[in-house]
Amino acid sequence: MDQDPMKIDASATKDFFISILIRDIDLAEAIVDLVDNSVDGARKMRGDGDLKGLYVHLELEANKFRITDNCGGIEAEVARKYAFRFGRDSDDPPPVTKHSVGQFGVGMKRAIFKLGNEIKIVSNAPTSRFTVDFKVADWKKDSDWDLKFIALEEGITVPENELSTDIEITGLNESPSKEIVLGAFHTKLRNMIESAHAESVNKGFEIKIGPYVLSALHPKLLKSAELTPIFKTLEFYPTSPNPVVVRIYAGILDSNPSEAGWNVICNGRTILAANQDDTTGWGEGTPRFHHQYSRFRGYIYFDCDDAGRLPWNTTKTDVDAELPIYQAVKLEMINCMKPVLEFLNKLDREKDTEENPLTDSVDKSDPVQFEYLANSSNFVYKAVPVQNKNKLTRITYQKNSEEVEKAKKMLNAASTKEVGEKTFNYFMTMEGDE
Repeated sequence: MDQDPMKIDASATKDFFISILIRDIDLAEAIVDLVDNSVDGARKMRGDGDLKGLYVHLELEANKFRITDNCGGIEAEVARKYAFRFGRDSDDPPPVTKHSVGQFGVGMKRAIFKLGNEIKIVSNAPTSRFTVDFKVADWKKDSDWDLKFIALEEGITVPENELSTDIEITGLNESPSKEIVLGAFHTKLRNMIESAHAESVNKGFEIKIGPYVLSALHPKLLKSAELTPIFKTLEFYPTSPNPVVVRIYAGILDSNPSEAGWNVICNGRTILAANQDDTTGWGEGTPRFHHQYSRFRGYIYFDCDDAGRLPWNTTKTDVDAELPIYQAVKLEMINCMKPVLEFLNKLDREKDTEENPLTDSVDKSDPVQFEYLANSSNFVYKAVPVQNKNKLTRITYQKNSEEVEKAKKMLNAASTKEVGEKTFNYFMTMEGDE
């Protein structure tokens, strides 16, 4: 039959589609997407409870990438209709894990196309087992977009201790093959996953990259009788079936410029870590970030059973700052930041004074995990009263650098400050009156 002369071909080629799909995501981000799927599987099995005994393991080699988990597998029907489709049909959505992080339906496909050519996926789910094995190069030549199972069992009962997903990718693309073996890449990937899934690791979920098991990270803020960090809870769309709950924490910790700033977490997945720009309100009615604020820590937790309501982009590497919910929360972040930065300014000014009551308040505070913090809408601080405290006077002078270094060795002093203190104490011991 002749082609309809009124028809215009607007289809996409597979090469073009894949190039667009993987263009804006780097290798580490693509691998983190695969870990997201394992975390979703773990949550589907256990909900928001204890995740001990569940794991995802990654193997990274020059010509092979492998990720395995014991997080429930993929049911054959889900694979047949949803898991391998590029995106999700809005009027016929697949069953999605509540409170999920795998929101956009592109993570697994984008990652495997980013990594390599030969793909093997073996799944053992509660009522089915299957294997998919294909070469991307051969699939691209075929006008048909479908894939096929090479092994399939349905209507069975798979024991819980056999539930698993195993994705092995060989024939790695040139760039991933070179990057994936670098020590710097392993460090970057560990840091990204450790940050992204700190909440799941804290609940006992094991993430291993080669022999390295990721550590649990428990966020903390300083607290004492003189110092109270902010902890408030907001709720958006409260009358809807899927409200969004937002928890805000803001306060101070130890001075560390690389860890200072705002952290934005959506359904337990860290989207921004230690952000210090206007995305989180720095410089918008507040000072821009500089080292004077290296003690500042802020955390925003967005939680919703419907992941589509959360303010993240498709790669989960940034927020969607245009969403009304994020704009509303950003105003709260700015208001929370102001009193903390005001305190840090006062703390900095104490360096040039003889008495340091705010510094003493900080020194008397202890780092406290979030679960032990009480609700507080304001950052509250007060100075430690100066009682029976010797009045201090600063002594400042300069001497030849070589002589100072010689004195440091003679006094076994670690700093010039210690040199000054020890020489003064020596003088008072030898020459001072009793």
